Amino acid sequence: MEGVIYADKSGSPGALVAQSQQISFSNSSHAGWYDLPMASTVTLNPGKYWLGIYTGGTSAVASYWYDTGPSRARLANNQTYAKGG
Repeated sequence: MEGVIYADKSGSPGALVAQSQQISFSNSSHAGWYDLPMASTVTLNPGKYWLGIYTGGTSAVASYWYDTGPSRARLANNQTYAKGG
């Protein structure tokens, strides 16, 4: 799993701003919060950003929660995960 931050581009994800280091876990790992460490400090200017995760192909291993938000606040894009891609 990797965490990503994208700049907002007219209400959609734009340029990739930052990407975390890869972490690994499985469905036998304990439930809880996991850190997604960045390689270096990320400085964000005031504005809108999209936070995301890249995950592997095994389902029911990771999930995330969020409070209410505007329409299109949660998007999914299924792609093949490859380290660095």
